[in-house]
Amino acid sequence: MDIVEFTKKINKLEVSHNFFDVKDENGLAYWDIARHDVFYAIYYELSGIKLINSGFSNSKLSRINSIFKYFYHSFKLKQAISNKTYKYICFTFSRYRNEKNENIDYAMDDIVSNIDANEVLLLENNIIFGETFAYTSYLNTGVITAGYFNKFKQLFSRPKDRSFLITQILKQEFGVKANLNQIINGLIKKYTLEVNYYLKLFKTVKPDQIFLVQSGLQKGLFKAANALQIPSYEMQHGLVSFIHPAYDYPPAIDLKNSGNFPAYFLSFSPFWSNNIHYPVQETITLGNTFFSKKPAPQPEEFDLLVVFADIYTQDLLELLNKFLSIEFTGKIAVKLHPNQKREVDFITKYFVLYPNVTVICDERTIKELLLASNSVLAVQSTCVYEALYDQVKVLIYKVKDYHTHEDIFNNPNVYQIDNCEEIRDILKRTYILDDQIKFFNPFDRKLFLDLLKHHV
Repeated sequence: MDIVEFTKKINKLEVSHNFFDVKDENGLAYWDIARHDVFYAIYYELSGIKLINSGFSNSKLSRINSIFKYFYHSFKLKQAISNKTYKYICFTFSRYRNEKNENIDYAMDDIVSNIDANEVLLLENNIIFGETFAYTSYLNTGVITAGYFNKFKQLFSRPKDRSFLITQILKQEFGVKANLNQIINGLIKKYTLEVNYYLKLFKTVKPDQIFLVQSGLQKGLFKAANALQIPSYEMQHGLVSFIHPAYDYPPAIDLKNSGNFPAYFLSFSPFWSNNIHYPVQETITLGNTFFSKKPAPQPEEFDLLVVFADIYTQDLLELLNKFLSIEFTGKIAVKLHPNQKREVDFITKYFVLYPNVTVICDERTIKELLLASNSVLAVQSTCVYEALYDQVKVLIYKVKDYHTHEDIFNNPNVYQIDNCEEIRDILKRTYILDDQIKFFNPFDRKLFLDLLKHHV
């Protein structure tokens, strides 16, 4: 079952069985809270998607050290907000590196750069201890710290086994073995922690507006902001589409009053917002400087850029191994996802016998690599849209959820491949100039400043 067919099936069940109205024993409508993770738990099992074992694990001492750091950073934030209020809160997720080797959030950078630093509380959701960030911010460790407190309290109580009606329906429909009850129960607990934490934070800081990217699903944050009538703005961080369970909902369902969504969604261009049904008050095309800029073409450094993600690692390793075994001597860049830092050593060792393969994590941006490459190969990634925007040929490997990119299959510069034998011929072809879809608009600074003035 491909991802499009699966999405349609889920949507049909949601409507016919009124999933969004189903409540647990405490009166909580839980489906929207659990929807994203349950969607992927079922789809991954049906599709046979598994993460590879890179052999990396934290020592017990390292885990204990991290716990102390979480509490330390939570204390630092508490001290920072105890005697000061802020007009704005910006939540960043800095998963890129800039030219100074600092962690930076290019999705949020325009917003952060156009707000007075004295009026904004910057909270970083990419919790990496001991690294340098482009922004003067506080690590947002509060929810995790609250989770540790909650786990400690549970040591003295017996956890209840919970069963959910929606689980029964999904199990009957898809026949999966995944413990959906456990997943939903865990997400409800996390949501409750988040709502309580953000209510306290927002009541203390008293912001007029909140800006963020979704580093995870921020349902609890949105619920707290809406409860306090603080407008929240979500900036698009990457790919959003009709098969993304965080951004596309059945049009027949009215969820605008659920409280679990931002007030406004700020998109890169109308291409993205026209492709989803996201029940916010308003979708605004704000654009983005980083994604929309078109630097001068670079000398071709790589014949092929291969973009990984943890769920596609095994597929792409096998494809590249076969491709290299047929004596391909061109230069290949393997670009890992920012969340694959623990896999760098494993993947680097995998290609140790191939001097023409360079493994890159976050040392260089995807845009920099695209401009230095003949073609890019991926299963599913935002970068394929960046590639077309920068006039780089795209190869889509037809495994797993590659149908995510159904919206560009008709583009003359997009090639769907089944095996490595097809790659060499495509690399020889030239890019075909066509009527380009505008995936990324320039940042509209005037519009943003108007939002700061009029959306309070």
